Amino acid sequence: MTGAGEGELLARAALTRVLEPGDEHGGRWLREHGAVGLMELLTGPEAGSRAPAGVGPERLAGYRRRAALADPRRDLERAAATGGRFVFPGAAEFCLQLACCPRSCCARGGLCCG
Repeated sequence: MTGAGEGELLARAALTRVLEPGDEHGGRWLREHGAVGLMELLTGPEAGSRAPAGVGPERLAGYRRRAALADPRRDLERAAATGGRFVFPGAAEFCLQLACCPRSCCARGGLCCG
């Protein structure tokens, strides 16, 4: 995968190290900023001045520490080495039926399992 698709893939893989499944703040930020935009907010040079809304400084610092330590290329390589693959909303393999399931985290406004 190359170009914008690779950026989305890497950002979503990194976010699995940053946000917990069902994290309401993370899900809202993901919807507002997209995966790439959210990772830029958490890791970019303006990370200190453009904080996503809704959390205190300690929690935000935790998100930023995890974002700085995320190594999505390594995680994706490890998954591929064991036959795994990373599927996320927008990817060709993503099952739209899962997103429509009323019990899915997507339907409740949380993170979409990747």
